[in-house]
Amino acid sequence: ALLRLERRQTARRCTFHCIDSTFVKSIYGRDCVGRNPTDRGRKATKVSALVDQDGIPLSLRFFPANVSDQTTVRDTLQHAPRPRRGTPLYADKGYD
Repeated sequence: ALLRLERRQTARRCTFHCIDSTFVKSIYGRDCVGRNPTDRGRKATKVSALVDQDGIPLSLRFFPANVSDQTTVRDTLQHAPRPRRGTPLYADKGYD
């Protein structure tokens, strides 16, 4: 409950947000596992994170590794507190 309150307050006073993703090897995992295109097709999970300017996570979502960043962005943003209007969102080229 305290983390939710902190997220709401952080989202309101935040000057910018950053979104990015990474892969986590999943040797024995069964849920949310896909073939990692950057690691010779080994099983992995993609973690998509939305953070504020201080690096505090506002949203963490998990996907199969073979899902593109363009597909994960909508779900990651929907599970984050609503930012103030005009708050910039920074992302790398994978989100174009």
